[in-house]
Amino acid sequence: MITAELVDYLLENVSSTEFDVIVYSVLHSDWDGRIHVTPLQIASAIGTKEKYVKYLLKKLSSNRRRKVFICEEFEGEITYRLNIGKQRNLGFNENVDRYCKNFSFFHEKEFHSLSIHAKRLILLGAFKMSTSQLESVQVAYSDIVPNQFSMALRTFTRRRLLNAIEEIQSSSFSNYVSITLASVMLIQKETVLFNFKSNTLNEFRENHAEMFSLRKQIVKGGYYEYLSNDFCVELIKTGKYIFNSFIALGKEFSKSKEAFRVGSDDLVQLGRYVFNSSLRRLAIALHSKKQLLDEPKEASAYFSAIIQEVVVEELLKSHNRSNNLEKLIEFMNASKSTSKDITDIELEIKKSEQLFEVLTKWNEEWFQSRIDSVVEKANEEPVNAEMYISLKTHLIGLKKAFAYQVDTLKEKLTNFKLNSNIFNQLKESVTSRVDASIIRLDTSHSVYS
Repeated sequence: MITAELVDYLLENVSSTEFDVIVYSVLHSDWDGRIHVTPLQIASAIGTKEKYVKYLLKKLSSNRRRKVFICEEFEGEITYRLNIGKQRNLGFNENVDRYCKNFSFFHEKEFHSLSIHAKRLILLGAFKMSTSQLESVQVAYSDIVPNQFSMALRTFTRRRLLNAIEEIQSSSFSNYVSITLASVMLIQKETVLFNFKSNTLNEFRENHAEMFSLRKQIVKGGYYEYLSNDFCVELIKTGKYIFNSFIALGKEFSKSKEAFRVGSDDLVQLGRYVFNSSLRRLAIALHSKKQLLDEPKEASAYFSAIIQEVVVEELLKSHNRSNNLEKLIEFMNASKSTSKDITDIELEIKKSEQLFEVLTKWNEEWFQSRIDSVVEKANEEPVNAEMYISLKTHLIGLKKAFAYQVDTLKEKLTNFKLNSNIFNQLKESVTSRVDASIIRLDTSHSVYS
């Protein structure tokens, strides 16, 4: 999809080829906006030279203008990341936020050959079609061409609009849409009518960047055999939960705490690290657990447990970073360093402590969700004696696993400045919930207890 923010940018700030580069890149961007195609692949797709695409990517990443892309190193590779618009599943709400579908015609040679004004006009119509879910739409002339009463689009004049309509109607792209400038007599105003061909709303490109990225991480982890789409889709669903839950917790903490320093970019970056690290660990496990390949749901549950392990490791890293920075401040105080340097480090300590709290809360919620899934299974499915014993054993196992993990963390984090009662509160929260669930299970199936 092309977000409304990016649509606005395309309507007024890019050349014809830049338009094609951006729209194609959007189609191949993952949840955090990273592009998973090379300049050569982009050039081949839009009908231009690789050297020119490299030049445009550099230009669109320049400090001299608003950055469409950010050029950065990621896992040893130079990559580009989209810097405009909310990304899929990361804060974007399709029920609230407006967007344009990435229609198939944006990627046809008939579209690539058009001028920038023709492309902008088609984008206007496509955006209106996406938001209205109608294939015949209209855009007021005053919303396209500026006048003394309306700013509209500064890139359009009446002559440019008429030329763009004529260009589209006389080209082979007219097979996709018919555009006319008409007068509405009752209100004495002009409007541009777009009539897209039947079923255009359903002819759009799907984004498979996350699928590509997932397969790449599995290969990096050392597993080279075929992975079914169903298997990958379940892992992607679990990964989406990581990103969304991190961001949701960040928002929750930012509302309840003053000077919360862990930003959404920090949490997205952490989410990507946790997801990719977990995928590579899963790849190692698949050599001895190939049965998971035929059981996507079971694989998802196994993968979720790996993720939880990685999150706990990051939790410990946050603690260690905070302790190391505390020691650095002690050294700087002894060496009479500037107060500004010390203040900057104190802010970093605060950020590490807050990240620790976010990850601790996530870990608690992970165990809670596991407990809830067992309870839901008991409520939704007929329970015989064997299943009753299995469910109760699972709940007791979760209780013991969490208690052991909390006790282990207490030993490793003895010097951490957070309230020492946090671990006891966590332990009490989860174990009491398990106990309540076991009581409900026993009560509902007393014949087996």
